Parts: sequence; C-alpha cells; structure tokens
Amino acid sequence: MEFQHNEKIIKVVYRSWLAYFLAIFFALLLVVAACFFIVPLFNFGWWGKAIFWLVIVLGVFLGLRTIIVAFTSRLIITNQRLIFYWRQGLFNQSIVKIDFEQIKNISLVVKGFLTTIFKFGVLTISLNNQPEIINFSPISQPYQIQELLLQLQSKKRKANVEEMDDYELIDLARQIRHRLGRDVLRRVADEQE
Repeated sequence: MEFQHNEKIIKVVYRSWLAYFLAIFFALLLVVAACFFIVPLFNFGWWGKAIFWLVIVLGVFLGLRTIIVAFTSRLIITNQRLIFYWRQGLFNQSIVKIDFEQIKNISLVVKGFLTTIFKFGVLTISLNNQPEIINFSPISQPYQIQELLLQLQSKKRKANVEEMDDYELIDLARQIRHRLGRDVLRRVADEQE
C-alpha cells in the first residue's frame, strides 16, 4: 500500500473478535464433531473415512479463512486520510481511501446487549457529496476512535484557511494573537497595509 508524501500512520484499527466468533465456533465445531464420530465413521469403510477427512478439511479451511479475513480487514488512520481495507474472502478485497476533507459526519452506534457489555461499536462515516455511508464494525474502543477521527478532521480542516467560516477565522486570529503577542500581530498587520 502506497502512502502520500509526509503521510504517517497514526493508528490501525481491526474489527473485533466478536465479528468472527460464530465463524470460528462453527469451524471448531466441525473439527470436534468429526473427531467425536471418528469410530462410527471409520466403521463405514472408505465412505466414512472420506466423510471424516472432508469434514476435517472443511473445518480447517473455514477456520483459516476466517482468521485471514480477520487479520487483514482493517482501518488505517493516517494524518491525512482514512484507508479502509476490507477482505470479504480469500480472493475478494476492496480498498477505500477517504481524505478528511471529504468526510461530512463521523458517528458511532453502540446497539445491543453484547456490544454494550463488551464496549464494541459501529463506526459510521458519511461523505460530503455522496449518499453512501461507510460502516466499519464492530470495533473495540469506539469512543476513542471516534474522538481521534474528529480531532484529526478538525486539525486538517483548520489547516485549510479558505474553507473556514468567520467564527473559525476569528478563533484562529485569537490563537495567533495569544501565541505571538499583540505587538507582533500589530507589526504584521501594519506590514500588510
């Protein structure tokens, strides 16, 4: 994955184990069930042995596929943009790159009994000129991730003076006056006239 000039990774967020729990449980259940019924299956001759090995291979394949998908699906937060990297299967992946200027709203949904107890949430991002909404779920520490994204978006937005409204410009002028002092700010203002 290529990054832009001066782009630094701030945080990498993976989906929670809760998203993959049922798939891993089902894969383990297949392997355990095949081992539990090994004697009756082997009594059926080569048919039983074939069924046994088929169920074992299927369980291992499903388990490995789930683990690969779990560890390769992630949200990369950089100082300039968000990079969503989804893997839906072994041979199906998609990458979405979103600059902070494109983001309209960053919201968070924590819904349900298990997600509330384990503190998991769904990060929802809506874009400025597009009706589609991007969901990344479930993630742990959702409140911290949302706050980090809002801070980065605010910093990126403040860096672009042309997009600021009057109140943000006045606040920026006050911050500059506080940091430089009134005398330096007056000299700069006098130089411009």
